[in-house]
Amino acid sequence: MLDDLHWASPILVETVQDLADTIGPVPLVMICTGRPELRQHIGEMFGSDRTFTVALNPLSEGEALELATNLALARAGPRVTDLAAVIAQRGEGNPLFVEELAAMAAEEGVSAGIPSSVRSLIAARLDLLPPEAKRAVQAGAVVGEAFWEGAVAAISHAQADAPGLSSTLRVLRIRGLVEEDPTSSFMGARQFRFHHALIRDVAYDSIPKRARADMHREAASWLSERTSNQGDLQVTVAHHLDRALSLAGEVAPLQPPEPDLVRHTVDSHLAAAEWARSNAALPEAIRVLRRGAEISAGAGFPDQACRAQLAWLLADHGDVEEAADTAKSVLATDEGPEVGAFALLALAEVAKTRGDRSEMVSFGERAAELARLAALPVVEAHAVNVLTWVDFWEYRLLACEQKCLRVARMAEDSGDQSLAVEAIQRAGVSAMWRGQVALAEERALDGLRMASGSGSLRALALAHGAVSHVRRVQDRLQEAVEHGRERLRLHLDVGERFLAVGATLFLSEALLYSGQLDDAWNVLEQGRLIAGEIGGSAFDPAIAIAEARILLARPEADAAETALGGAGSADEGGMDDEDMLAARAEVAAAQGRWDEAEEFWAVTMRRLPDLGEARLLRADILLRYADFLAQTHRGTDAATVLQELERLLDGSGGYLYERRLGELRTGLAGPA
Repeated sequence: MLDDLHWASPILVETVQDLADTIGPVPLVMICTGRPELRQHIGEMFGSDRTFTVALNPLSEGEALELATNLALARAGPRVTDLAAVIAQRGEGNPLFVEELAAMAAEEGVSAGIPSSVRSLIAARLDLLPPEAKRAVQAGAVVGEAFWEGAVAAISHAQADAPGLSSTLRVLRIRGLVEEDPTSSFMGARQFRFHHALIRDVAYDSIPKRARADMHREAASWLSERTSNQGDLQVTVAHHLDRALSLAGEVAPLQPPEPDLVRHTVDSHLAAAEWARSNAALPEAIRVLRRGAEISAGAGFPDQACRAQLAWLLADHGDVEEAADTAKSVLATDEGPEVGAFALLALAEVAKTRGDRSEMVSFGERAAELARLAALPVVEAHAVNVLTWVDFWEYRLLACEQKCLRVARMAEDSGDQSLAVEAIQRAGVSAMWRGQVALAEERALDGLRMASGSGSLRALALAHGAVSHVRRVQDRLQEAVEHGRERLRLHLDVGERFLAVGATLFLSEALLYSGQLDDAWNVLEQGRLIAGEIGGSAFDPAIAIAEARILLARPEADAAETALGGAGSADEGGMDDEDMLAARAEVAAAQGRWDEAEEFWAVTMRRLPDLGEARLLRADILLRYADFLAQTHRGTDAATVLQELERLLDGSGGYLYERRLGELRTGLAGPA
């Protein structure tokens, strides 16, 4: 038995090979253990037909967890459940690493550190590498868990297509330090990854800090050349420049940071945040912008562009108080139209979350004007998009559609696919409420195709929302629910809490119409919880109405009245909109307060023209009014309302309302 033969001297290795070649036919088994680099030392023996090789693969997840549990139980007692999973995860199937991590955890607790025994073992393996191989593994460690041949060449100043670099990487593969992936993120660039995360950590720590800072700058430069095709690399570039700046500060703490590096780093954070906002998740974009603001402030010149954009994203995320405070402090610096445009856009988004339409118009128009002065079409598009919400909420649907289509064109020209999809979606929903359901369906499906090809989760969420709206009014309720659930999931993944509240509202409507009352209620409760986290939202009154309608369907009329905030008043000068008045009328009727219900319906009917171009919304309220008339045995009046409904629904494609109309007509006709 020859253990750890990879450490053996050349004379011993030659002796073992000679012995294997010359030994006679005797019952003798030679067992030699070693690390992958042993293959380089006794290659002839490996090729012999008398040699049998057993490769010890990593432990499976279950095996690693079992080993970690046993070790943690022996060393840590009652803390075993806290330790085992972490130890197994960090050990990545290497029994020695699992054992040493368990020993360290028992003495020092769970941490991100590396046991000294493991560190020494890996460092010794790295020290045995040829100089060019050690430089290559260090360069790969700077790039990350996965790295590319071209990046290693750029950082180590080797030739990417030189035979020497390929040979060097082959040495690292043979010695079990790295593995080559079957596919690569970049066409024509071989991709590698470390065999174990701890190997990468030790290789990274072995680089002097000054050299490490320079290598991070080289990595950022190599990756930034490829961001035009892969926008997600913006976040990685920002990370590398951040590390370069931090390491430079650690090496020379008394020297001011290099201005060009600071500016480059802050700009990279702005670009990374923009990509994350449009494609991935708002929390990540906010984190990146916070870091960019910290970097610039630490260098002695706070970057107001970072802070202004941070305010905007905070508003989108639902952190309205911090967003408003940050935006106002940025505006006080008077840094110019670009910074001012973002700060005003943030205040417009805050007003949108709160449902303050006058401030939405004021801040939105000023933001659009400054954006035009600063030649920032994408900011102008976002500002105009806020104004489309005002048109939509006030039922100026044609004006909303025209603005939305303009926003979509501006967003596509600027490369903001998620905003383009949002604008197309709202244009489609506006057309739907005008009774143009076929046009709405066309726009919704176009938006879904665009979003699916963009890779933007935000765009996909908005597109599913548009399809869900259309499928609901088409009476394809199961599809409406499926798209609605996907929309809500994606909004939550992205971190858009205001839009997530809206998603719960419209999903609950589809569930209500399909008779799934408990699911509808649970979804609304989720919406209320999210709204509470952001301090309330413009959707809160609509959620109260939706809750009341579910309670009426159960039936629980008293609880429905409570959901609406009490009985209210039929005073025409009140702040309730038509939908709220109709809901109060339905609650009063359910409680047998017919005279009050009559008063509420009278006010609602007088205010029906206020719905403007919202043809299907008028149809929805008229259906509910006709039902009230039928309950009060005024069949003739109900029939007159149904005739008006027929005219409203003719050619609209609103099959949900047509079905409800047919059910009402059947009820009025009585039994055959």
